[in-house]
Amino acid sequence: MKPSCLFTACLAMVSLWFAAMLPLHCADRIALVIGINDYPEDSTLKDLKNAVLDATLVGATLRQVGFEVIECFDPNWHEMDEALSTFESRIAKGGDAVVYFAGHGIEFEGKNYLMAGNARYKARSRLGTEAITAETFATSMVVAGAKSSLLLLDCCRENPSVEWATKGSLRAGLGEIKIEGDVVIAMAAAPGKAALEPDEAGKHGPYARALAKWIPTGHDHLNLFQNVRQEVHTITDGLQRTWENGSFLQPFYFAKNKVPQDDTAAKLAAMQAELEEAKRQAAAALAMSKTPTLPVSPAPGSFSTTRGFTNSLGMTFLPVPGTEVLFCEHETRVMDYAKYAKENPGIDMEWKDYEDEGHKQAPDHPVVNVSWEDARAFCAWLSAKEGKLYRLPTDHEWSIAVGIGGQEHGSASPEDKDRKISGYPWGSSFPPPNGAGNFDTISGYSDSHSFTAPAKSYNIGKHGLYDMSGNVREWCEDLYSKQDTDRVLRGGSWFDDFDDFLRSSCRFFGLPARRDFSSGFRCVVSAAR
Repeated sequence: MKPSCLFTACLAMVSLWFAAMLPLHCADRIALVIGINDYPEDSTLKDLKNAVLDATLVGATLRQVGFEVIECFDPNWHEMDEALSTFESRIAKGGDAVVYFAGHGIEFEGKNYLMAGNARYKARSRLGTEAITAETFATSMVVAGAKSSLLLLDCCRENPSVEWATKGSLRAGLGEIKIEGDVVIAMAAAPGKAALEPDEAGKHGPYARALAKWIPTGHDHLNLFQNVRQEVHTITDGLQRTWENGSFLQPFYFAKNKVPQDDTAAKLAAMQAELEEAKRQAAAALAMSKTPTLPVSPAPGSFSTTRGFTNSLGMTFLPVPGTEVLFCEHETRVMDYAKYAKENPGIDMEWKDYEDEGHKQAPDHPVVNVSWEDARAFCAWLSAKEGKLYRLPTDHEWSIAVGIGGQEHGSASPEDKDRKISGYPWGSSFPPPNGAGNFDTISGYSDSHSFTAPAKSYNIGKHGLYDMSGNVREWCEDLYSKQDTDRVLRGGSWFDDFDDFLRSSCRFFGLPARRDFSSGFRCVVSAAR
C-alpha cells in the first residue's frame, strides 16, 4: 500500500472496529457509500482522482434526505467486506437500503467485479480476494429484507487490458446485472461503456453531481433517474449515458417528506388561488395604509446611496432599473424569519433544523431549510405588517437584477432559459476569484465559512445586491416549466461547486414544500402605488 494511503486505511480499520463494538441497531433508511482512489503501486489499475470525493458528496446528500450513512474510503478487500457485513446487519426489514460505489469495476466471464483498494488486477485467481461482485451487494440488501434496494454504480472509469483477461471473456465496462426482488441497479454508464473521470482532482464526476442535484428534489425514482440521465448527458456533451435495470412494486422516493402527490393539478390550482388572495389582501392593506409606498431615503448607515428604504425589520431595499420592484440587498436572515415565527406560533419549525444538525446559524446568516410555501407566507405576513406588497421575485426580475435580463426572452419559461447564457455574477472566468462569494465546496477556493456566511459578506453586484451567487439558492415565484409543479431557485449556494450550477442563467427547481440546507429566499417589494 502507498504511504499516502496508510493513514486512510488505518482510519477505516479503526472506524470499523468501533462500529463492531457498538450495539447494532437497524435503520429504516440506511446507505453504504464506498469510494476508492488509491490502488497499489504495482497494480494495473490506475489511481483515480475523484472517487472518494464523489462518495463523500453522495453520502452527504443521502444524509440530507434522512438516510443513515456508513462511509468506507480506500478499503482493501477485508475492510470492504466488513463494511458490507455491518451494512447488511443494519438493514431493517421493510426498510430502504442504498449502496453507492465509486471506483474501478470490470465484467469478467459474466460477473461484475467492484475492485477493492488492494486490487493489483494481475491474475484471475486473485479476483476473489481483490474484488466483491456487484451482484453480492445487490443480493445482500434483498436477503436482509429491504423493501427497496438500490445499487448505484459510479465505476468503470477506465477499461484496463491485461494479458490474462484475453484468455477469458473480459468486456469493457460492467455488464447488465439482473437480481430478483425489489431492487434497482443504476449505473453511471451503460453496459459495456466507461464512465468519464474528471481531468482534475477536486472536481466531482458527472454522475455524482447529477445524483446530488436530483436526490433531494422529491421525484420518484423513475423521474429522478430520467433527470439524472439528462443531466449527465448535458455535462458530458453526450459522451456518457446512464443506465438502470430492475423495478419496484411502488414508486421509491429518496426524499420521503417531499413526495409529489397524484392530485398535482388540483393542488397547483389551489396554490394559485391562494396566491391571488394573498396579493388581493396585501393590495387592500396597502390602499388603507398611510405609509408612503414610494421608497424614501435609506436610513443612516445603509449601504446604498441611491433611493431605497429600510423596513421595520432592518431589511434595506434598493431599486433595480428595468423592474417595478425594489430588491432586498441581502437574503432573508435568521433574525428576520425569527420575528415572523414569533408572531405566528404553529408554523413549521424545520427552519431551525440546521442548528439541530450542529451548524450554528447566527442571527445575521441567511435562513435555510425553508420551502417556497414558507417564503411566500413570510412575504404575506410582512405585507400585512407594513402595508406594502412584499413577494418573491419573478424569474425574469431576478435575471434583470443579476444583469442578464436583456439577453433572455422574458416570456420564455425558466426551463427554456436554464443555463443558456454563459458567465457568472463575478465575470466570465471559473473558478471565481477569492472574495466573489461563499463557495465552500469549490476545490482551491478560499473562504472562511464551512456552510452559510453572514448576509452581506460577499460580492456587491451590479445594483448593490449581495450574494447573487453563493451562500444560499433563492426561491422565485415562477414555475420551472409549464407542465410541472416545481418552483424556481436561482443563484447557487455554498454547496454548489460545478461551474454550470453557478452560472447567472442557471435555474434550480423544487417542489413548493421542499426544504434543504442550501436554499433560502430574498424578498422584493412593489414600487407601484
